Amino acid sequence: MLEKYKNVFIVCLLCAVVAGLSFFSELETIPSAIPREETSVSVESIVTSSDPLPRRNEEKQETPPLEEVQPTNADINIPPPVPEKIETYAEEKFSLPAQDIDIQSLVGIQCNYKNAAGKVAANRGSGVFINSSGYILTNRHLVDRAWTNAAYGDNLDLSFVLEDCDIRFYENAATISSETPDARFFELGMPDFKAVVAFLPNEEGLSDTESKRLDFAILRVTKKNESKYLPYENPKIHAAAVFLPKEDTMGDWITEIKKKTFLALGFPFQGLSANPEIYFQEYRLFSKQGTIVDVYGGDLFFLNKSFLFKTEIEPDAYGGRSGSPMFYRGYVVGVFMTVGIPPKDTSTKFITSTQLSLSAISENLGMEKTRELFENIAFR
Repeated sequence: MLEKYKNVFIVCLLCAVVAGLSFFSELETIPSAIPREETSVSVESIVTSSDPLPRRNEEKQETPPLEEVQPTNADINIPPPVPEKIETYAEEKFSLPAQDIDIQSLVGIQCNYKNAAGKVAANRGSGVFINSSGYILTNRHLVDRAWTNAAYGDNLDLSFVLEDCDIRFYENAATISSETPDARFFELGMPDFKAVVAFLPNEEGLSDTESKRLDFAILRVTKKNESKYLPYENPKIHAAAVFLPKEDTMGDWITEIKKKTFLALGFPFQGLSANPEIYFQEYRLFSKQGTIVDVYGGDLFFLNKSFLFKTEIEPDAYGGRSGSPMFYRGYVVGVFMTVGIPPKDTSTKFITSTQLSLSAISENLGMEKTRELFENIAFR
């Protein structure tokens, strides 16, 4: 029986093999649904020439092994990502748009003293209008001799009593760039106003060191110079813009301001003559650039708060710079109060000194009084 169907079985097997070879041969000739050459085309080729996105390098970028990626200081303690809108706000929080500085907000100051014998003395300084009602920010050591003796170790004659301060400002409209200040002189002439002391620092709760470094005063214009202006003439007062960080952004602000350039603007005098009646007559605007190297806190009330700026600045031979506003991108952020110590390293031309932060002034005044006295405040 097996012998009968043996030849038939062999013939069928041969037929099946031939049919299978024919099938696979035809399969190789069927076109692919995706051309082979397209399978290697990069994703970037889908972007048309009108697409604004830039093309990437088509070469494969090697990803380093995980153990080779070392965290930097900036990578440590980074908070979790935040929503895009909040993140965008945070990035722009201290990206203050640079603005020009209004020259008419700057003032030259001469504070006049007299003793019982009728002798006179004067302190020369600078300042800035912070309110169009006539409030001026300057240094305390211009108006308070007893405090100056204690704070700076001076030996001023306390028999001289402050009478008032002469205020001069530039009468014509003019601005100066906060980024590239020009070297033009803006000279002041006759006094425009009389001013008296309106506010001195509140010393309650301060340490002795903090009290001696809180060198600010706020003056208030009392009347105009009647020998210069007619009864119907009222010179317009221009208030400078100031910047104050919010409490929850103080840390970010301190990080922002470090290593940045500031501009001190004031009306110093050269003091080449021993006669004050001569060198007090010149009031020329001098701009002075420096760097905020660091931000110091205090040891009690200002502990861990922005108190003093450590600055590096070129020395000069001018006095009367005390009270000059410190501008950052066109905003007042501090008050210039010390000339500084000449460097021991003769290879550098900069001197190191400390200046008073505007945040410290606001902390001392309190927010209610700050808003009352400072007219143009930018908060971030």
